[in-house]
Amino acid sequence: MTDLYEKALEIKKSGLWDIFLEEQIFALKNKNEDMVFVQIRRNDNEEKTVSVYYGDDTLEAVRRIMDADPETMADDEEVLHLEAMIEGVELTFTNKSRLSEYEQQMASAAAALHGIKPRGSGAYPKFSRLRKGQPPADLKEDADKLVMSKALDAAMWFIEGKEGKVRLFIPTEDKNGFDMAVVEERRGKFRQSFVKIPGLERMKYPAGVNSNEILQKRIKMMKKRGSWACRIVRVDTPAAWGGGSEKVLPSVIKTVCLEKSEIVEMTPVAYYESRTEVVLDKFMEAICQYGSCPVQIMVMDDRTYSLLKQWCRNCAIKLERVEYVPELELPEGIYDSGMDVDAFMENGFEYIETAIDFLLSLPDEALSAMPDELKSVREIKESGADELFSTEFQRKLNRLIKKMDKLDI
Repeated sequence: MTDLYEKALEIKKSGLWDIFLEEQIFALKNKNEDMVFVQIRRNDNEEKTVSVYYGDDTLEAVRRIMDADPETMADDEEVLHLEAMIEGVELTFTNKSRLSEYEQQMASAAAALHGIKPRGSGAYPKFSRLRKGQPPADLKEDADKLVMSKALDAAMWFIEGKEGKVRLFIPTEDKNGFDMAVVEERRGKFRQSFVKIPGLERMKYPAGVNSNEILQKRIKMMKKRGSWACRIVRVDTPAAWGGGSEKVLPSVIKTVCLEKSEIVEMTPVAYYESRTEVVLDKFMEAICQYGSCPVQIMVMDDRTYSLLKQWCRNCAIKLERVEYVPELELPEGIYDSGMDVDAFMENGFEYIETAIDFLLSLPDEALSAMPDELKSVREIKESGADELFSTEFQRKLNRLIKKMDKLDI
């Protein structure tokens, strides 16, 4: 690992992130003719990152995440699913606090060899192994370390002899297909060629397959009433799986009973893409435990529609694909907090923002006289509903809550 840390510190000093565009993904061909795909980018936290992707499936997921076409681009929930399907290795320049004690020692030792003193935000290199359906893990396998090492060498080869911030003349990613630059090392020297990358076809989502006919018959015979809204979502908090130390990012069908404005609880499932029968089993168990079955289920995405299509047909439940279901966009904390969800939806964001502005304008004496009204202000924060509003609104809400804390309201 010492060699990797030294290369990472060397590459950080380069102008790599000024010369590469995020869309300029290139391929690196291994000795066995397999290819990995390298992307120089900044992540959502604006940290400098070198990502190395394994396989065509991962490349496709990354291309769909980057798609900026309003007609085909992935929304936030879909991006979480796509990110969870990425396989590869990654180098991220981050803060010291995100590194383990061993990683800190390795980074500090490599820095000392080069007379470097890491300081400030994004000063420390962190290596990670990305596996499908799992949170990032430490980089341990020698094969993965070798791939990362070669990827760093290839990236540096692209910019050798180039000064300033001159953009590279290599093709940028195009969802309609393009020629991708390919780098291959032969006899200690890199050579460049090109490979045809096909256009993205229509996304194929996992189809739901049900194997529990007993539960299915029970659901089919249940008296049905009302409407539910459903969406298969990725849980972004790692969970233990299999009784061991393995951590996963499970999925769950977020389900809202629209008539009662409440969440129907369901058990999350690991690796849902290859275990749709388990997801449907857990969904049916949730219906039985809830004690009610809907006449219709509304979804607003193709992924959930594909999962529930055949199952709904088997259970005599109408499945409807609609453009938008606002109840699915609300944080679950709103339902748990006891807040009037219907009033929240009916009044809209504009009313709430106006109310916050009004409360901020009141003197301390007036605020202290309305503790019941201010209770809903805390509920907005505690439920996570403030995340649906603008950054400016969140600042105002935080100012009001600090004022309430000061007044002990």
